[in-house]
Amino acid sequence: MICNDKIFRSHQVIGIIFFFIAVFFIINCTSNSTNENEVSPDTSKGSVIVVNSDIAVGVNRILFIALDSDGIPVRNSRLPVNFSLKDGTNNFELKQSANFVNWPNSESGAYVSVIEFPIDGNWTMFVGATYQNQELFFKIPLNVQKESSSIPIGANVPSTYNKTRYDVNDIRSITSSDNPDLELYSISVGDAVLNNKYSIVTFASPMYCQTSTCGPQVDVLSNLRKEYKQDINFIHIEVYDRNYNNEGELIKVSISPILDTWGLKSEPYTFVLSLTGKVMMKYEGFVTEKELKTFIRSSLNID
Repeated sequence: MICNDKIFRSHQVIGIIFFFIAVFFIINCTSNSTNENEVSPDTSKGSVIVVNSDIAVGVNRILFIALDSDGIPVRNSRLPVNFSLKDGTNNFELKQSANFVNWPNSESGAYVSVIEFPIDGNWTMFVGATYQNQELFFKIPLNVQKESSSIPIGANVPSTYNKTRYDVNDIRSITSSDNPDLELYSISVGDAVLNNKYSIVTFASPMYCQTSTCGPQVDVLSNLRKEYKQDINFIHIEVYDRNYNNEGELIKVSISPILDTWGLKSEPYTFVLSLTGKVMMKYEGFVTEKELKTFIRSSLNID
């Protein structure tokens, strides 16, 4: 039998990283305001946790959690969001809104805002809200990189041959799902970009996921496949390569090298690809079925 200590330690490290990211943002959100356009110092403060590990020039889907001054999650259906960059040379003010989306199988959730950053730099995100009679104000630093660590929107994905169910004797070697939808493992990305269909590719590890959203994310992919399989390829790529012996025992688990090829630092991660394999949209963290359907209908023109 395999010892899973290495995997456990790797996920401990991921958890610790996300913990310190959360603490970093909370500390910065609750610091005193000095900008003349910000609310007065006696206004109630809250905190924000930004989920993204990859923010860069171009279109970004910002995913964040907002808490009031008592640490209670804010659940307004929509919040106003402003993004600002003032560094002496540049002066940008971008206005947007953030919609609340529910996490799977839970009453909790997060806010989603799609924004296009024109240049890199140390941006600031401002969020204002009235919640349970509190006037809340959030100020969050965002380090916008010049280039995305993952494959950017508009770029072609690398030639990728992820193993399919036809390549393996045991389906468990390419998915940790308890009850896998075999159709999600029927075609490689390399073949999918050649069959004149759009593709939606999700990287997730249902068994080992730190946030418990990876299993539900694969379920979203499966549900969409049933509705759009005539026009779209749906592919789940397991984050871990899992090797079994002839007795069906798990003997080795290692992180898939495909993650490095795609530049991924977190999971789940979902990509929508064009007919020729270009990234049309990408989603770091959990993305709802409704959000993906909206993109399918508006950007792919598929009903």
